[in-house]
Amino acid sequence: MPTPIGVVNARVCATQILTQVLGFRRSLADILEPTLNTLKDPRDRALAQQLCYGVLRFLPKLQAIAQLLLSKPFKKADIDIECLILIGLYQLLELRIPPHAAISATVDVAKTRQKWWAVKLVNAVLRSFQRQQTDLLDKIAQNPLAQYSQPQWILQQFQQDWAEEWQQLAVANLQQAPMTLRVNIQKIARDDYVELLKKQAIEAETIPNLSAGLILKQAIDVNLLPYFSEGWVSVQDGAAQWAAEILDVPENSHVLDMCAAPAGKMAHLIEKNPTLKITALDKDEKRIQQIYSTLNRLGLLSENVTIKAVEAQNIEQWWNSQLFDRILLDAPCSGSGVIRRHPDIAFLRKPTDILSLVERQKALLNAAWRVLAKGGKLLYATCSVFCAENHLQIEDFLAQHPDATALELPIHDGIKMSVGRQILTGQSQMDGFYYALLQKD
Repeated sequence: MPTPIGVVNARVCATQILTQVLGFRRSLADILEPTLNTLKDPRDRALAQQLCYGVLRFLPKLQAIAQLLLSKPFKKADIDIECLILIGLYQLLELRIPPHAAISATVDVAKTRQKWWAVKLVNAVLRSFQRQQTDLLDKIAQNPLAQYSQPQWILQQFQQDWAEEWQQLAVANLQQAPMTLRVNIQKIARDDYVELLKKQAIEAETIPNLSAGLILKQAIDVNLLPYFSEGWVSVQDGAAQWAAEILDVPENSHVLDMCAAPAGKMAHLIEKNPTLKITALDKDEKRIQQIYSTLNRLGLLSENVTIKAVEAQNIEQWWNSQLFDRILLDAPCSGSGVIRRHPDIAFLRKPTDILSLVERQKALLNAAWRVLAKGGKLLYATCSVFCAENHLQIEDFLAQHPDATALELPIHDGIKMSVGRQILTGQSQMDGFYYALLQKD
């Protein structure tokens, strides 16, 4: 019996996406949604997405198995066939699809690639794995890269920064993150939204100490959330929601969001206090459109919000000499705290990236300090668990700025550092995040 065409299409789609990520180092976030939208059936889209995330999440393990089954590596021109084999191995290892169906459907995709030699190869490799699975898994069991499915440099950095917690971090990156929501309290109270979810048979629980946070028992399509398109709720991790809780902003304050896109934290600030006057910056037009899209959906776009496409550290290009009462610097970072949500980060990042990111963070901090009013507060945030980007960065900043004082944070999640707090990936079901709150004396 031939494989149903939709099933083939989901795997074709996943092969196309993974070829772009692994072969051309494109970001999964940039290409996933447009490619998935070519599939009409939501079930096909769900399967294709699951395959992409799964392969990237377990990439080193799958590659280690493939190397044992292949006589030679693939040429770059055949990265699509390598991706297809990884898709097949992932199905056999992690999904409940019957092995014969997974193999048959994956081989059928090979037929669509116009590389007829690949059809026999894909079939042979997957059937060999099916026969030798126990022995192959035993062979790679002692390989830490395969065991934790993360690049060696990331594991080494975890070990250096978190000697006691590094294995916990590595394992957390392999888990699927929960779907976490932020209720727009300008539209509806959190408890009332929980009741709306119950009527739709969607189970949710509130996040302790967060005023608007919910965790769903099971992830769903956002379009199934009640009044999502009307802006009643957003998808945002609990750790990211701490930004608006920490940065106490008086009414009518002038606030600067230096790296604003996609505007989740800024939107949360406005939801809590609609009187704010906000200047939102980001460096390119594509990301600026994300800000407009977010604020439009939530009904938060107003004359109180000024949005500019500019490099935030180049203050002479955008600053009108008015000092800010509060600044949110959600700094560009390695993303090492959100690998479980964006598994391609582990593949696309390089150790040399950290040095350049630390320098950019430093430049942004210095620029922020120049435009912060005396007595004003700056919240520094990253979605990283690397110390160089977090408390070590702030320690260095404090040493260079005697007019800066680190304030205690009003949160208890995570680990108290020499300055600020570090939430490690998976703690309290949250992403890895760092926060430090500084006041200008």
